[in-house]
Amino acid sequence: MDQTDLFVPIKRCCTCNENLSTKRGQTIVLVKILVLAIIPIIVLVIQGGITIAEDNNQVVTQHKVEADIKFSVEIGLLVHNLQIERGTTSMYVSSGRMDILSVVQSKRTMTDISLNALGKWISLSTPGYFRSRNTFFQRLREYRNTFDSLNKSSSEVIKFYSYDMDVILDWLGSIITNAKYVTETSWQPLIAYHMILLSKNKLGWKEPLVECILRKVMISDL
Repeated sequence: MDQTDLFVPIKRCCTCNENLSTKRGQTIVLVKILVLAIIPIIVLVIQGGITIAEDNNQVVTQHKVEADIKFSVEIGLLVHNLQIERGTTSMYVSSGRMDILSVVQSKRTMTDISLNALGKWISLSTPGYFRSRNTFFQRLREYRNTFDSLNKSSSEVIKFYSYDMDVILDWLGSIITNAKYVTETSWQPLIAYHMILLSKNKLGWKEPLVECILRKVMISDL
C-alpha cells in the first residue's frame, strides 16, 4: 500500500478569506466588523461602570464624614456647656453652696438646649446610658435632682462630668481621624478644636484648684 493513502485529506476552513461577492460572505465580514467594534465599547462601558461605582461610593463616604464633622461641632458645643455646668456646679459646692444656684440653673439650661439641638446622637454601646439621648439626659437630670441630698464634694462633681465628657471626646477624636484619611476637608482646625476641648476637660479632671480659679473669674464676669 502506498504510504500516501494513510493520510486523510483535511478540508481547511478559513473564515479570513470570505467571498465578498456572495451574500453569506458579506454577512460574515459585517459580523466580524461589528464584533471588533463592540468589544472595545463593552470594555469602556465596564470601565465606566466601575469608575462610576467607585466615585459614588467615595461621594457617599465623603457626605457621611462631612455630616459627622458637622455633628462633631454640635457635640463640641454640648461638651463646652457641660464643662461650664461642671465648673459652676463645682464652684457652688466648693464655696459652701453660696447664693449662685441661679447661675448653676442657667448653665444647666444651656446644656439642655445644646443637647436638644443635636441632629442625632452618638449611640455608643458603652456606657449603657449613652445608647440614646434620652437615657443620657435622664441620668444627667437624676444627678441634678439628687445633687443636694447626696452632699457631693467638688472633686466628685468634677469626676461625674469629666468621665462622660471623656467618652464623648474619645468618639469625637475618632470622627476627626476618619475625616483626615477619607476626605480632603481641612481637618487641622478640627484637631485644634478637639485638643482645646480635651485640654479643658483634663484641666477639670487633673487640676481642680486651677479650675476653681478659672470659675471664679468666669462667675465674676456674669
